[in-house]
Amino acid sequence: MKRRQGLLDAVVFSGGEPCLDPALPAAIEAVRALGFEVGLHTGGSYPARLKAVLPMVNWVGLDVKAMPEDETHWMNVVRVPGAQYKWSESLDALLASGVPFECRSTVHPDYFSEAQILATGKALAKRGVSTYVLQICRRPPGQLFSRFGSVLESW
Repeated sequence: MKRRQGLLDAVVFSGGEPCLDPALPAAIEAVRALGFEVGLHTGGSYPARLKAVLPMVNWVGLDVKAMPEDETHWMNVVRVPGAQYKWSESLDALLASGVPFECRSTVHPDYFSEAQILATGKALAKRGVSTYVLQICRRPPGQLFSRFGSVLESW
């Protein structure tokens, strides 16, 4: 990282799941000591660890696999019973922290219908989320956008 000083503004810790690593706080501190800002990508599976590093980060990207109240969709995507409660705790921590963040979903047509995308956006807004980003799963031309064209046009 020392060789990158003056070339980069920030370092983003990302997945797998960076909050899984107990060395994350020390790594963040080392990066900050070199003058870099810090971003974090997380799925929200480790709310206690997220809370511990929130004061050290400048921005967070929180993955949204499904909304906790949509348990069937959650289990179809995540397949870990009860994980939605940890994710919800992570979202609450972010909302309370004041750290800039965005929620984002990687949209794959086998896992998200148009109705689910719209419902997720509305549910996030109701909880106080101001930024929800769709990351479109890349497939050969025409295979994805034919299914999501109307929701993407209305977004």
